[in-house]
Amino acid sequence: MSAFKRIMIGLDLSDMDQVLIRYTAFLCQRLQPEVVYFITVQSDLDVPDEVRAEFPEMQVPLDEHLRARMQEEIEKWFPASAGMEVHIEVVEGSPRREILRWTHIKDVDLLILGRKDEVRGSGIIPVQLARKISCSLLFVPERPPHTLARVMVGSDFSDCSYAALDQALACVDGEPEAQVWVFHSFSVPMGYYKTGKTEAQFAEIMKGHAARHYDDFIAPVKTPSAVTLAPILAFNVQQVSPAILLYERAQREGAELMVVGARGRNAVTALLLGSVAERLIKLGGQIPLLLAKRKHATFSFLDMIESI
Repeated sequence: MSAFKRIMIGLDLSDMDQVLIRYTAFLCQRLQPEVVYFITVQSDLDVPDEVRAEFPEMQVPLDEHLRARMQEEIEKWFPASAGMEVHIEVVEGSPRREILRWTHIKDVDLLILGRKDEVRGSGIIPVQLARKISCSLLFVPERPPHTLARVMVGSDFSDCSYAALDQALACVDGEPEAQVWVFHSFSVPMGYYKTGKTEAQFAEIMKGHAARHYDDFIAPVKTPSAVTLAPILAFNVQQVSPAILLYERAQREGAELMVVGARGRNAVTALLLGSVAERLIKLGGQIPLLLAKRKHATFSFLDMIESI
């Protein structure tokens, strides 16, 4: 059963839309969702009467014109025979607020957004939205890979790490030779020298603890038979952000997707992304990033709207 039955894609009518539509089509072949929503949010859909009078070609309401434009591109990758419902929404308002509202209205499991470096277009502000969205969120770079067999999962062995691993396994389900790594970084405590041991010796002790935590963490996980699951336990020698270590290792291993869980064990703290997730969003890069959330684990929709 798919972990993502209802998927929404945020478009902004820039060149990035073609990237998102094509990548989503590839992803849907794997995830097999029931419904896919494409949405664009425009600040103003009204066309002044004097402009309509001067330009007869603008007599068609702007939302209908934009919907037809989107549909033309979407139908290239989502033919009627694709076996899923496809809907196109053109709405007016603040992109961040409306995306949040429509993911709630449509009970979305996964929101897909573009992450831009060079492609023109303002896009949708990612970090602020990621803090408040109640569903999982996938950031797609400008040149995403169209294969999905190597996945890097960031883990601190907490409950939110289970959401990340579950959704990573769902993404590679059906892949004949998938590789999923569970990445965990550790450091030595500041006072290690008081024990009489060297930093390297204490690092081995910490690595042993991490290995036991991994074994306990992975014990209840049901891994598909075709998936190879392996730990990567990395000593953070330079005390840099774990997000940097995770991204660099994902690059080195040729990962086609990174997955991290949103921080939070209750309705209030679920709004906190966690430093690793937030840093990865800001880092950018050319590896798709899935921010895994337990659906409806955050606080109420009205509270989310009020906090924007």
